[in-house]
Order: sequence, then structure tokens, then C-alpha cells
Amino acid sequence: MTVTRQRAGRSWAFIKGVPEVILERCTFMRTTHAVTALTASDRARMLQASARMAHDALRVLALAERPLDESAIPEEIEQDLIPGTGWLAGPTPGRGPQRGQALQLRWHAHRDDHR
Repeated sequence: MTVTRQRAGRSWAFIKGVPEVILERCTFMRTTHAVTALTASDRARMLQASARMAHDALRVLALAERPLDESAIPEEIEQDLIPGTGWLAGPTPGRGPQRGQALQLRWHAHRDDHR
């Protein structure tokens, strides 16, 4: 799912989806210091983290973003993404809260101190 919003006077696309699909479309990553190229080892590390959470019966959503220029066309909005700084994870359907109870999502941060 993609939404577009204004941030700091510029259009941005914000995307959520399954980690495997979102990371396939990411070409950059945000670190503490800058936005840099996303390497194959970065992608593998993120997918491993996602797999560990899924193994623990959590449903995992990846978040990504990208700035948009005026010439952006819909078919290209979900390309060249920057992954969010972590994952949203919550109970797998059927294992979560019962009707009337609140669903709790947890934020799992990616660590970039290896750079």
C-alpha cells in the first residue's frame, strides 16, 4: 500500500508491505549519518531479522519511503525506495488479541552501527 504526503515542502511516497517485496524495491538505506546505497549484505541482514520475527509467529510489515519529483509516474513510485528504520510486527491472525482487545504492534529497529 502506498500513500503520498507532503513533508518539508516536498512530496513523499510512504509504502508498506511484506519485507521480501519491499526490500526487493529498495536501493538505498538510511543510516545515522546519511542515505547510502543498500548492499546485498544489508538486504540479507534485514531479511534475516524479518524471518526471525516471522518464526516467532509475528506478522511483519516493512515500511519504506522515497521523495517524489514532479515527473513521478505511478508505475515508478514504488521503485528506488529507502527502507524505514525498522519493522512493524504484531501477532499472526488467529494468535492475536480476541475480539474487543487492542492489537499491539512492536517496532523493531534496524541497527546500522556496523557502518
